[in-house]
Amino acid sequence: RMDNRRWEVQQLSNDATYAHLEAVFDAHHDRILAHEKGVTRMSVVGFLGVLRESALLDNATAPTDADRIFRRVAEEQQQESRLAGDDHKEQQQAAHVDFSGFVACLTAVAKQRRDAAQPRQPWEVRQKKEREKRRFEAKKREQEQGQRAKQAKQQQQAAAAQQQQQQ
Repeated sequence: RMDNRRWEVQQLSNDATYAHLEAVFDAHHDRILAHEKGVTRMSVVGFLGVLRESALLDNATAPTDADRIFRRVAEEQQQESRLAGDDHKEQQQAAHVDFSGFVACLTAVAKQRRDAAQPRQPWEVRQKKEREKRRFEAKKREQEQGQRAKQAKQQQQAAAAQQQQQQ
């Protein structure tokens, strides 16, 4: 919230947080679908709009990552509705999520951003260096084997040339 022209972080209760999220969902849901079918669901366009307005799209979360997350959650919701017997063709035509799916998408984006922000563990860095060292050594061995094969071929050619000269 804006207080005295600066942002201050405020601790919200779960009820207040969900009320804010519901307001965001209502502001960005698919209005055409709501008007034509009477169903309040959000499309990927609305979800990407929320992320853009919240400044959550950057190197940690690209639009393609958000799209992948959204489509995975939408597919899970469609499977759940099929299992529950709610076989609505309108819902299956395009990827849309309800409020709980919207919250699941935001949670997945938050987890992705948290994982990207965490520093790498020292053992992970060591493992990466060891993998790079093994790749370098394997490449070096391949080059040495290639050189030995080339030398052996040259020696064979030289020996064959000597035999021809002797004859």
